[in-house]
Amino acid sequence: MGLRTTNLLRSLGVVGVALLVAAAAVIIAARLHTLRPAHGPVELIQRFWGYAIWAFAQQFLLQDFFLPRLLRLFPGRKLAVIMAASIFALAHLPNPILTSVTFVWGLVTCLLFLHFRNLYPLAIAHAILGISLAITLPGPVTHNMRVGRGYLTYSPHQVHHRSPLHFSHRDHIVSTDA
Repeated sequence: MGLRTTNLLRSLGVVGVALLVAAAAVIIAARLHTLRPAHGPVELIQRFWGYAIWAFAQQFLLQDFFLPRLLRLFPGRKLAVIMAASIFALAHLPNPILTSVTFVWGLVTCLLFLHFRNLYPLAIAHAILGISLAITLPGPVTHNMRVGRGYLTYSPHQVHHRSPLHFSHRDHIVSTDA
């Protein structure tokens, strides 16, 4: 299931790469004036602790539910990985940015999981990259990371009068209506 410390040190490079990608995204967003930073680590934790747990749950579902079943169902690993990544991406419809990003992330994490068999670094990297997307891309572009019906009913005018750091309760809801 990957809930172990075996290969943990060997697989921590995934977290390092995620941190480098996130740092680059923050630098670029700061230069483009799209960065929506937290005011210190406490606010960052307050805003995103739930997402970090959700990132772990998503990786658990992808690596421990879908991938093993698809590996048994399809003759080759490559097809099973592509199908698992596709299912992961479909769960993020109709958000085109998240659907594209999660397809690539699904491919990468399935391959890394098959190599390292450790879920923890993948979940940590998922949280890092997801949070970096949330703070570096404008809310109206990503519809504040919503999927499903929440993406379709998003209106930037609903939160226009609030500060750019404000996320309403609805922004934390992940819809599975799609």
